Amino acid sequence: MYDADVAYSIAIRRAVIVGNQRWLAEDPSRRTIIAELSKRSANGKNTFYNSLWKSYSDWGKLSPKQIDALLRSFDRDDQRRAEWARNNAKVNAGSQWVGEVGKRQVFELTCVASKYLVDAGYTFNLLKDADGNIFVYSGKELCQKDQKVTVKATVKRHQERDGVKQTVISRPTVQ
Repeated sequence: MYDADVAYSIAIRRAVIVGNQRWLAEDPSRRTIIAELSKRSANGKNTFYNSLWKSYSDWGKLSPKQIDALLRSFDRDDQRRAEWARNNAKVNAGSQWVGEVGKRQVFELTCVASKYLVDAGYTFNLLKDADGNIFVYSGKELCQKDQKVTVKATVKRHQERDGVKQTVISRPTVQ
């Protein structure tokens, strides 16, 4: 049985695929741009990247203005990431490990961030002491951003992440 709507949809999709192949062949750098767009839109958080990915998926290509906007956005994002990394390295450069692993002690800390991770089912707490040393705890929420807390906790381990020394604590009790 012939369905005109289905036939029309198939014909349009084939035209988009052929057009996409031609569009990509015209400029080899487009493959790299589309691969980067695919990677950056995969997390679903950036609506600009997601809308351009949808346009590319629907039409098989992007306009020159869309490509220019996309490249400017890539540059801005890369500059922000580099600046964040430099600032993070400066701020946390002096962090040292605190306490003895396995020993329970009292710490006076300030909350840098506290975020509930839905997929993991726990809250990630990032804290700092007066000397700038970084503490990490994953479990219940200990505090709100910039709140000062005194906790009694066990030093679980010392670790280094992105060149920053961190003291991981467990079983904290807010005093």
